[in-house]
Amino acid sequence: MEKNRLQRVLHRLGFNSTTYAETILTISLNNEKNAAPVGFKLFRGLLKARIYANTKTYNMVNAGAKEFVVNITRDPRLFFYAIFNKEAIRYVHSKTVSAPRIMGCNAYIEGDLDHIIRRKGYIMIYIRPRLIDYKKLMPTTYNRAGPAIIEAIVYYTKIRYYMNIGELNRALDMYNRVKYCRDTVYHSTTKRSLRELIDKIVFLIEKTLPKTPN
Repeated sequence: MEKNRLQRVLHRLGFNSTTYAETILTISLNNEKNAAPVGFKLFRGLLKARIYANTKTYNMVNAGAKEFVVNITRDPRLFFYAIFNKEAIRYVHSKTVSAPRIMGCNAYIEGDLDHIIRRKGYIMIYIRPRLIDYKKLMPTTYNRAGPAIIEAIVYYTKIRYYMNIGELNRALDMYNRVKYCRDTVYHSTTKRSLRELIDKIVFLIEKTLPKTPN
């Protein structure tokens, strides 16, 4: 796929330079693979993301992983699995990179590591897209439950980072936002599986925090 068309498709998929697009990044190195929720912005034709220290993705990039797949989905279960139940993820082979795709996503961006910028507590990775595959789907109506669960998972990853660097107040602020996400899920759906997902996220956060607000 030629460069200009790649950029047009990235914009159509919702990527831009001002707002993080929430995805699931897959990576592999020496027969080991990993999936993790990662938000991306566009930067001069590249996809850039912040990868926090003390995560498997961070360690694999530092160890030499250079090929990635950005998996695009609105299914909150896949985001949940990427954090809490990695064994439930079903992988399929990619077309041009060693990193696998996650089965059941709506689009896949295969790419190479262009460069890294190192910061205290995290790295910024810049991925150069090589290939984009996407499905042409019938538009669907919007509901708040799935996005609220995905948002809660993003907050969970930030809680772990803030706990690692000793910023408890910021971790507690993220926890309060997760509780708001739970309220959103309960107000917008009666589907048991979605309510169980958000309850599990809250439960695991409460186990992690040394104390919780009243």
